Amino acid sequence: MCAYNRVNGVPSCADFNLLTKTARKQWRFRGYITSDCGAVGIIHDQQGFAKSAEDAVADVLRAGMFLPFASTHNVNRTVAN
Repeated sequence: MCAYNRVNGVPSCADFNLLTKTARKQWRFRGYITSDCGAVGIIHDQQGFAKSAEDAVADVLRAGMFLPFASTHNVNRTVAN
């Protein structure tokens, strides 16, 4: 599970170097990488890293996350927009 924090301005859940290069390749982690509840929404809503909620989802999937875990509140808000 990735964290809510950022390292060098990059949210952990959207960090390709952390999730893919380090966890998957260097450490040979073969399990699922998931987010904590609401972490993907925070990338957009509070951290301002992604321009939209949809971009936040794309960012974490490109980084190597397998299962974004969103709260019902964030999913409903994204769908409504």
